Amino acid sequence: MAKDPKKKEQKNNFLKDVNSELKKVTWPTGKELFNSTATVLLITITIAIIVFVLDFAFEKANTYGVDKLKSVVSSSQEENPNNGEEVVDDQNADETTEVTSEEATQDAESTETSDAEATQDAETTEEVAQ
Repeated sequence: MAKDPKKKEQKNNFLKDVNSELKKVTWPTGKELFNSTATVLLITITIAIIVFVLDFAFEKANTYGVDKLKSVVSSSQEENPNNGEEVVDDQNADETTEVTSEEATQDAESTETSDAEATQDAETTEEVAQ
C-alpha cells in the first residue's frame, strides 16, 4: 500500500492552521490570571457561607417550630384525648367494616328506589300532559 500524499499534506495544513490560530489568541498575563482565580474563589466561598448560614437558620427555625407544634398538639390531646373521634380497636374494626358495608348497601337501595319513583313521576306527568 502506498501512502497517500494528500493525507500528509492535509495533516500539515491542519497543524499550520492550529499554530496560526493559537498565535492570534490573547493569553492572560500572570497577574490577570491570578486576579480572575482569586475573584472566582472569593465568590464561591461567599456563596458557600451564605448557603451555610441560611441552612443553619432554617434548621433551627424548623426545629423550634416542630418542637412548638409538638407541644401544642400534646397539650390539646391532654385536654381532649379523643378530639371527638371514635377510637376503634382491632377487635371492633371488622364489625365496623361490616356495618359500613351494610350502610352502603342500604344507601344504594334507597338511591335505586328514588330513581324508580322519579321515573314513575315523570311517566305520570307525561300522561297528564297528554
